[in-house]
Amino acid sequence: KGAHKKAIQLYKKACDAGATAGCVNLGMIYDDGNVVKRDAPKAAELLKRGCDDDFAISCRRLGLLLYLGESGVKSDVLKAVELFKKACDGGEMDGCVDLGNTYTKGSTRDSKGNAIAEDLPKALELFKKACDAGEEDGCDKY
Repeated sequence: KGAHKKAIQLYKKACDAGATAGCVNLGMIYDDGNVVKRDAPKAAELLKRGCDDDFAISCRRLGLLLYLGESGVKSDVLKAVELFKKACDGGEMDGCVDLGNTYTKGSTRDSKGNAIAEDLPKALELFKKACDAGEEDGCDKY
């Protein structure tokens, strides 16, 4: 427990000093809720900083928060899709799988009434890209 507390302090210090990786790690901790109580709005704020600095994992995790729209974060399907694409383009293959998933089933309407249309050829292309990069989930879905 003490090691987790120290890690959180160091990530916060790094983030406050402008080290984006510290913000990303802290954001993922708040998103997971395993070490500290889950705080999705705080996670979203920190992950946005990471995504703005092109940390692909941060874009993917923020996309999930916005896609699911839970725990105090409003759903925004269009923004989530944009973030999944940015993650995928940035080499985060889980982002490609997430994007493929949105095209496989189409999406439910978000808080603004937006939805993504089903596009199976696009989904297959994304799953193949992830699979070709070694992402097992992409292979399973492809």
